[in-house]
Amino acid sequence: IVAGGYRAIDSMRLEKGYRVWGADITPDETPYEGGVGFCVKLDKEGGFIGRDALVTAGESGPRQRLCCLILEDPRSVALGNEPVRVAGEIVGRVTTGGYGYSAGRSIAYAYLPPGQAEPKTEVAVEIFDRWVGGQVAEEPLFDPAGELVATYRKIHLFDVDVGGQAYRESEAEEPGDEAVVAEVEGWPV
Repeated sequence: IVAGGYRAIDSMRLEKGYRVWGADITPDETPYEGGVGFCVKLDKEGGFIGRDALVTAGESGPRQRLCCLILEDPRSVALGNEPVRVAGEIVGRVTTGGYGYSAGRSIAYAYLPPGQAEPKTEVAVEIFDRWVGGQVAEEPLFDPAGELVATYRKIHLFDVDVGGQAYRESEAEEPGDEAVVAEVEGWPV
């Protein structure tokens, strides 16, 4: 376990594409619009309140889509509610944003109309009375294949003290995971 401040954690979640309830996703958007439609289990036994509305929303398609935006100026950081333009027209507002330390970029999330939500779409975000260029990016920016996150879920790391000598040990849930940890952490296998 490593101590990490709020901004460090927020930076990591931006790069990984994790949503914040109350900002990126709210009761005003459907899970499909917020990019979390994979979490909806429409065939849940016994159903659930709002199921019919979600079925209708899934069939009619999204009114808007939450998009990851990367800005050209890494020093210009959007924090939320900044207007977003596409082709000179304001089409959305930033939900959350910050600096991505692994990506080395300023990252923002915003809802855009579906036709303007495709990767590489040019955008501009107003930050302190200045329009900063950027583009819609594919998500996630960090570890798109999920290899590192999956590795850390499967490996249990612990320190062992044997006769006054400290060693780092690992236990894996699946065979072969030790080699992945060695590759990630630089440990000998």
